[in-house]
Order: sequence, then C-alpha cells, then structure tokens
Amino acid sequence: MKYYNFLDIPQGRFPLVWEGKEKPALLELLLPREGKTPEETAAAACPDAVYLPPEGIMKTHIAVLESWLSRGGNTPLPEFVRVSGNDFKRKVWFETCLIPSGRVSSYGALAARLGKAGASRAVGSALAANPLPLLIPCHRVVRAGGDPGRFGGGSGLKKNLLAAEGISFDAKGRIPGEFFR
Repeated sequence: MKYYNFLDIPQGRFPLVWEGKEKPALLELLLPREGKTPEETAAAACPDAVYLPPEGIMKTHIAVLESWLSRGGNTPLPEFVRVSGNDFKRKVWFETCLIPSGRVSSYGALAARLGKAGASRAVGSALAANPLPLLIPCHRVVRAGGDPGRFGGGSGLKKNLLAAEGISFDAKGRIPGEFFR
C-alpha cells in the first residue's frame, strides 16, 4: 500500500510518497506543479495513495530528511530511500548527487563525466524522470551558458533552491562560471 504526507522545509511543502507503514520506504518526493497546492499535486500524482499523518518511524524518517537537506545532502541517501530506474538513469542520478551544495554542473559536463559526451539531452531526460528531486539534486544541473533551464516545479522554485544554497545570478538571470563544478 502507498501512503503520502509532506516534507515542510523553508523552500516549500513537498509531497512524499511511501510504501509500507511498519517499515516505510520513500519512493518519491513530488514537486508541486505550478498553480497547484502540494495536496492537489499528491492527489493527482498518486490517486491510489492514502494520506497518513507522520507518526512514529515515518515522523523520524521525515526528521532525518529535513536534517539531511539542511546539511546540503552531500552524503549517501538515507537507507529508507528507494531509488528505482534503469541503469543509465541511476548513473545520472548518482553523478548528480556528487554535485556539492552551492555548485552547479551543466548537462553536457554531467554527460562527459559519465563517459557519454554529447548525451546532454539524454541526461536531461533522465533528470526529468528523477523520482526524488531535492534528494537527487537535479536543480543543480543547468544549461552550459548558466541559464538555470527548466524544472518540474517551475523555474522560480529552481532559482529559489539554488539561491538558498548560496548561488547568485547575474543581471540576465544566469549563473556565473564561479559556481560551476
């Protein structure tokens, strides 16, 4: 059975989708869609999930996520997080987790680090399918010229997440080269 509740952090309220109640495994962290509340996002994305107020172990897991994110998230994902995807996606997501808080990488540079130079669109597609944004920090991957690019939760959220990590933007809204990994 799937359950949902919410992660409340300074950057917003994000729906969490879990499997199991006794030993909950986090399957997804959803980005609220523009014009939709987090509650509407959860209901639309997971119509078979049941709202479960965070209690006991689930409340503890949410506290771990909050703490992990407040430290920049640059350590292995907590053990209760389940990441599923094909081999290429998992490699992209793993490499994305290596981008430190306060830094960004381009889609092309990420592809090159995977030994797939020229596969920036494939990297973008893998990141668009990321089931755990924020935990797998796809907001830290931007266009080569510093334009933040698109993001499932909207460009405003992407910029807010980057700014919260200390990244600044120039007068044209681009990220200066000093922030690139």
